[in-house]
Amino acid sequence: MGEVTSTMTLRLFGLPQKQVEAALKQAAAAGCPGLRLLSREDELVVCVNAKAGSEAEARRICDQWEDYFRDQFGPAVFGPGDASLVETTLKALADKGRLFVAANEATGRMIEARIRQDELARVVYDFGQHSYRHEKKAGRIQPPASLLKKYPDCPVQPLAGICHEALAVSGADWAAAYSRPEGTQPGFVVMSASKT
Repeated sequence: MGEVTSTMTLRLFGLPQKQVEAALKQAAAAGCPGLRLLSREDELVVCVNAKAGSEAEARRICDQWEDYFRDQFGPAVFGPGDASLVETTLKALADKGRLFVAANEATGRMIEARIRQDELARVVYDFGQHSYRHEKKAGRIQPPASLLKKYPDCPVQPLAGICHEALAVSGADWAAAYSRPEGTQPGFVVMSASKT
């Protein structure tokens, strides 16, 4: 009887690739079979291909290494299989009944380009209809004047104020705003959560 192959994939986000490569090198030295590291956009994918005399044994080997890598990478593991970070995030938000909004049009365009094709996007994201695209509410999404006065040279505080206002006018659970790189200032994202 021939060998049976089983495959395990774990998707990671938020870890430096060099750190993951070092952990995989240690796993390979410890006997991890068929080990590969793939990169897709901002995600890293750890793959293990195990061969054994039975399907159950090949699966057991994959499960053992999945447990090992989950211990190694902790919360950076966002899921097994083929689901992307975007798909996994949208599903998690939908499962918890959460809504998020973009605080401004520039942020909305970036988000919408990534999620437009996903069915769950309409369940968890307003596509600006209750925030920056709303005929009346959009004008209220401004940084508070007090923040502009208190932090005249700080780009973060006004953007955080915009997120806070987007939450207030939309009733969403989270708001995000992106600031493009400018001069020596790198680009950054501000996330704000409602108190409930």
